Amino acid sequence: MSRKVIYIGHAHLSEKMERDWYINYLRARNVSVEYWDVLPLLFGEIDEPGAINANYLYVPKTYDAIEAMLCHPENIDAYFVMLVNYAGSTVKLYRLLGKHHVRMIYILWAAFPGERSGRAQQVLHGLISNPLTLVKKAFNAIKARIYKNLKFIQPFEIVFAAGQVLMRSEQHSAKMVPINFCDYDQYMRVMSEGGGRLVNERYAVFLDVYLTNQSDLVIFGLKAINPSEYLQSLNHFFELLELKYGVKVVVAAHPKANYNPETFNGRDIFCGVTPELVRDAEFVISHHSASVSYAVLNRKPIIFVYTEEMNILYGHTPIIVVIQSMADFLGAPIYNTNEITECDQISIGDVDSIRYEKFKYDYLTTHESEHTTTQEIFWREISAR
Repeated sequence: MSRKVIYIGHAHLSEKMERDWYINYLRARNVSVEYWDVLPLLFGEIDEPGAINANYLYVPKTYDAIEAMLCHPENIDAYFVMLVNYAGSTVKLYRLLGKHHVRMIYILWAAFPGERSGRAQQVLHGLISNPLTLVKKAFNAIKARIYKNLKFIQPFEIVFAAGQVLMRSEQHSAKMVPINFCDYDQYMRVMSEGGGRLVNERYAVFLDVYLTNQSDLVIFGLKAINPSEYLQSLNHFFELLELKYGVKVVVAAHPKANYNPETFNGRDIFCGVTPELVRDAEFVISHHSASVSYAVLNRKPIIFVYTEEMNILYGHTPIIVVIQSMADFLGAPIYNTNEITECDQISIGDVDSIRYEKFKYDYLTTHESEHTTTQEIFWREISAR
């Protein structure tokens, strides 16, 4: 395959992105790949721990710079993999790409229960708390929809969608292709490779989302949480869990996280091995982490948690709504950690196999794709054109 593949993303390049978005896979097959980081252009300079540099990374600071790059002869027939959602804030970028008639591909996944209703609640709350800002956002959203309906926005050539819910959704695309969520592929890899336990004794694992310094909060205009209060509440809850169930709680750190060893009161913190940790855990503790997929696939009991400050700051956003919706979907318990003072207030529910199976096929994979890795499906589609 001689056609170049260009990724346009609003996150800084990381090793996880290289893996999950098939960049390493393509480069191993001698495909010319570039990553255009438009995060500074769209949202300003944001520090993201875990960001890496690479000889194929470009950071255009203006739309004129993007247009100049689009005019390079070697980019004219390239595939453009859009890691930037189409929305009011990105209309200008999409119109520019459409002006040059580029071949756009979109990868659609992680649309978990509650995300749509969470966004609706956020809009309603925004109308009450900051009507001027909301009016501006609403205007941009309406503009984005009108441009799409009037065909001012070029359709995607292919949309790769993970799970039956997204495969059934209406997309601005010539073709829909079923794939797996990236965590499903990692689960299958770990199951195939095997390997020993990372923790010898019985343990539970907390799926960290790096809420104490999450750059996504800045991007979506959400307030930062108080790290001290947040960690104090979580650690107290972990102590009660350890006391009641005779396990140790370990932390599966978010890929962007860079924690001090004492952050979770000396509890073990692991990086880059979440599927392995969940595989051998007694049960899983989660906020709204997409890594809850590993618990579903491994049929592990899940406890969903949030703090009172999270409820105050994010109660009208997808963060809390997704936590509540996933707990409801899976039939799992959910706790406000600030309200738990005794072990007897905590109970781990049984795994509901029917609900877990439905979650698997609704959001993580499809019957058509479950036995093939997504990178193979992706390669098959782009190399055949």
